[in-house]
Amino acid sequence: MNTIFLFQALEFGVILLFVWVLWFECYQKYRVNSFRQTLFELREELFEYAAEGHIAFDNRAYLEMRYIINGLIRFAHRITSFRVVIYLVSQKVSPHPQYGNATKNWNAALDSIESPEAKERIQLFHKRLLFFVSKHLVATSPTAWLAIMLFACYYGIMGIAKSFGAIREHFARAIKEQAVDSENLHMQFSNEAKEHSTSQALLT
Repeated sequence: MNTIFLFQALEFGVILLFVWVLWFECYQKYRVNSFRQTLFELREELFEYAAEGHIAFDNRAYLEMRYIINGLIRFAHRITSFRVVIYLVSQKVSPHPQYGNATKNWNAALDSIESPEAKERIQLFHKRLLFFVSKHLVATSPTAWLAIMLFACYYGIMGIAKSFGAIREHFARAIKEQAVDSENLHMQFSNEAKEHSTSQALLT
């Protein structure tokens, strides 16, 4: 009995070790490298846009974008959903003076762009950057997968409930209309019967 238990425990340990290696040594490193490659491509695209003369290389918004992308490339291995949540919670509990400055600095950098077309394009670069970061956080977090599945199930159930509610209201409305029509038809027959009885009485 003890031998079987030890064998099962050993087998379970080997499976856990395999899952750990597969997750942290294979999948996580792959996702980080893929994220970095995406950022490299975005930075190159930003550089080519500036090289074409659409925006100056010394423009504040261009420098800010490159600074953000370079920082994300450097610390891509440290960007996780857990760290983001801890950071956001810590800012709620004890806000750092520099926390709100990032948005202000970015808006001020955008205002330094004179061309509306260039401003819109830089904003698009920034939105794509945020999308890539969000995608990386979701792809590397089982908690995010679970949350997405729960939200999907919740909204799916709510959608089904609304559909059943709409069907129930439709049938209730149809039954009510049918009842009203039956009542009107009954009243019509009653009136006709009364008129017939009155006419028969007058004839006699």
